[in-house]
Amino acid sequence: MKRVLGRLLAGLLATTASLASEDSLAFGDFEKLCREASPRPAALRAEVAAAHAVLDQARVMDGPRLTLDLSAGWVSRTQEMSLPTGTLSFGDGRSADAALNLNGTLWGGGTRQATMAAALSRAKARQEDERGDSLSLGHDLRTLFLRSLAAREVLRASQLSAGRLERLVQDLEQRRSRGLGLEDAVLAARSRLLQTRQDGAQRESEFRLCQLELGSLMGQSGSLPIPSGNLEESLPGLERDAQQVAALGALDARVQAAREAIAQRKAELRPKVDGSAAWHLARPGVDPIANEWMGYATAGVRLRWNLWDRNLTRRRVAEATHEARALEARRDEARRVADLALVQAKDQVDAARGQWRLAVERAEVEARRLPLMEARWRNGAATEKEWLDATDDLRMAEVERALGAARLRLAENRLLAAAGL
Repeated sequence: MKRVLGRLLAGLLATTASLASEDSLAFGDFEKLCREASPRPAALRAEVAAAHAVLDQARVMDGPRLTLDLSAGWVSRTQEMSLPTGTLSFGDGRSADAALNLNGTLWGGGTRQATMAAALSRAKARQEDERGDSLSLGHDLRTLFLRSLAAREVLRASQLSAGRLERLVQDLEQRRSRGLGLEDAVLAARSRLLQTRQDGAQRESEFRLCQLELGSLMGQSGSLPIPSGNLEESLPGLERDAQQVAALGALDARVQAAREAIAQRKAELRPKVDGSAAWHLARPGVDPIANEWMGYATAGVRLRWNLWDRNLTRRRVAEATHEARALEARRDEARRVADLALVQAKDQVDAARGQWRLAVERAEVEARRLPLMEARWRNGAATEKEWLDATDDLRMAEVERALGAARLRLAENRLLAAAGL
């Protein structure tokens, strides 16, 4: 019995060493490399920056503007007045003007405030989009990493089973060489070994595909990183309280932006007052008779009021109102779906945890049963088939344990996504 357990432990250590090399990669390092290599975060950051640029535009809209105007002109005829003493000319037809103008809206009917509030809400929506995409990217990366860990554990279970069967074949061949075994027993064990190796080749191919995908996301196409981690440990963050899902936050911000757009459209119906002031250096200036360069100032106020535009503005108000109602309906539906997803995710975690615990218990039972079956076989109280079946049962139990742990971790990952974490 001790010799059998020693062989099993040696095989486990050898397989673990083969799969855990200096190239092993923890999830934190993998996520960091993927985020650096992925263009998605940079694109979303640029969109957020663009939204803030629009907000900055809204802040300065209708504010004072300082402009410089330079003009020159010539006319072929000028006004003249005949006097008893001669002819009085109003300039010589040439003119030039340098004007420094200050213009601004003194009162815009609330347009600027509504526009700035709408731009602020849209910027918040973009920020929520960025947060949601960042969380989504993290969940996608963790899903792939967990799948890779599961493929690694399944491959390990297949390799351990192949190692056990190889030792069994060697024992049977030794017994046959001493005249204590039959050829059909050796062939049956060898057939089971080949079947297990075939399964191992498939598992190795699946693990390699996962490795290639890991390397590609890290920006290292063709590399074969080995994921490291314990599938039987819960994911961090499950103890935290649920937050608002980023998609709902973005919809809330867009609903608010739509409401501000209604106020912006209504403000266009109100009168607006503009003010202007300027300083001129011109020739002939305000005295065409003198026709000399002179400096002077001007100031003015203008009232603008859209009295009738064939109800165009009111139609725009109606359009903005319908868009706001549509967004509110989508937000309510999204909130209902998010609440349901959270409840379902919690239920899936509970179910997956129960299944995994049963798989762990079964794997422990099969691990205890196999050496007992081997001992019975060596004492002649069991057949080779019973021993082979026990070996297969342990392999399947180990595979189900690994897959059960992966299903539980994936369910936890979905719970984190549903909780907005």
